[in-house]
Amino acid sequence: MKRKLNSIFCAITMTAMLAFAASAQTPQAPPKVPPPPAVIGVPPPSPEALRLAAQIAAFATAQCGGKDADAAPDCRIKALWTATQCPDKVTAAPVGDTNTDSHPCKVSDPGFEYEVSSIKLHKDDGHNFMTFNGTADGYRTTNTTMKNLVLNAFSSGLQIQITGAPAWADDLHYDVEAKFVPEVGDALKKLTPDDRNFVRRYMMQQVLKERMNFAAHIDTKEVPSYDLVVGKNGPKLKASDPTAKDNGTMRMMGTDQGKSVITAKGLPISQLARNLSGPTGRPVFDKTGLTGTYDVSLEYVRDQNMSATVPGEGPSVTPADPAGPSLLSAVEEQLGLKLVPSRGPMQVIVIEHMDKPDAN
Repeated sequence: MKRKLNSIFCAITMTAMLAFAASAQTPQAPPKVPPPPAVIGVPPPSPEALRLAAQIAAFATAQCGGKDADAAPDCRIKALWTATQCPDKVTAAPVGDTNTDSHPCKVSDPGFEYEVSSIKLHKDDGHNFMTFNGTADGYRTTNTTMKNLVLNAFSSGLQIQITGAPAWADDLHYDVEAKFVPEVGDALKKLTPDDRNFVRRYMMQQVLKERMNFAAHIDTKEVPSYDLVVGKNGPKLKASDPTAKDNGTMRMMGTDQGKSVITAKGLPISQLARNLSGPTGRPVFDKTGLTGTYDVSLEYVRDQNMSATVPGEGPSVTPADPAGPSLLSAVEEQLGLKLVPSRGPMQVIVIEHMDKPDAN
């Protein structure tokens, strides 16, 4: 990082109030359940943009000896930055060509990193919700924990659980803002969604290491989970306005009446699945096949027995307040989606060392 002002970056993948964090997708193919014509997401990228993103991904894989991002993260980060700065390297070279000298190009700094970011202890304003805001030049979040940021930094393909975190990482709440230079923002736009998420995670992991002396290792295990699928009558989702300034924002709030409210703007369903992991007490995998972004409003009665549902036997949860729906019922009634008990893989992040972030 060029300038470090007590940094933290949180991916737009949001994990407020969660016991787990989820992946954007699961390895299994989603069911072929197309949304009704009225459900329209953000317009897809142009064919040219999609083709370039695929070429950049193939170039990076070839540069790293065919290894995927998890197997060679440092190599892929460098290759992706080179390709975004010098697109002629990937458009002029045959697929699999690793001879970059035949397509010379000056690669500029700074690379995929943050120019400036800050982290401050959150001042209690009387509201019990967290906010998450993706911005054009970075990310901003309020009233979050360092544990949530660790979850986001490692949410790559599997649901996540953290062990070994110090108590303060789950108790203290912070306001975080991170910004990158325009060149980084332009480069991110040229990547596939998978590579873009990978880059954001990588940047966050580097910040954790540099600013908090973070060290951890990863294990994997299979656990009871839920699959989020489209209900029998189709989704009941409002497509987001792609030009809305508050896209990527989300609030999770509890009421004194034992209810919870989730509201979001411009939210991918994969991120909704992530944020349902905490309330359900299990990882939630997105199997809807929906690729748009949506404005979501979900209200349900909190229930402490969600995790008692046995996979294969169907949910049998009764809401604590008869006047309100359980989470399972609310997801189906209000969103036209359904939570189906299943089993799935989970990453366990075992924290070995983590210091408190320094004051600004």
